[in-house]
Amino acid sequence: MIGAENITLRRVSVAIGVTSEGRATDPVIAVSIIRASVQPARGRDLQYLTEGLRQSVEHVVYTRTKLRTADQNTGLLADQLVIDGETFDVVHVESHRAGLVHTKAFIRRLKETS
Repeated sequence: MIGAENITLRRVSVAIGVTSEGRATDPVIAVSIIRASVQPARGRDLQYLTEGLRQSVEHVVYTRTKLRTADQNTGLLADQLVIDGETFDVVHVESHRAGLVHTKAFIRRLKETS
């Protein structure tokens, strides 16, 4: 992949749940390094996203690693990518099989919490 670099992937591998005593369980987060090319999000890339996502997406990431968005049905959180010390979450994913098999992921910067 042209311009690929090492990026940290944080993936929640167990959904947040509730114990029988009603306490929240902590998610299990797996950390790995993936190879990906990070590009600025452009108008053509953004035109198919919903209005809310269109305004918050900053980058498009191309990788051979399958990435995932949040799943409200299972309680799994979206994958997070750490790029130049900043954390982004994956908000939309497209899988491409023609030619070079790859994933095109749209990411937005996570807001810092105080």
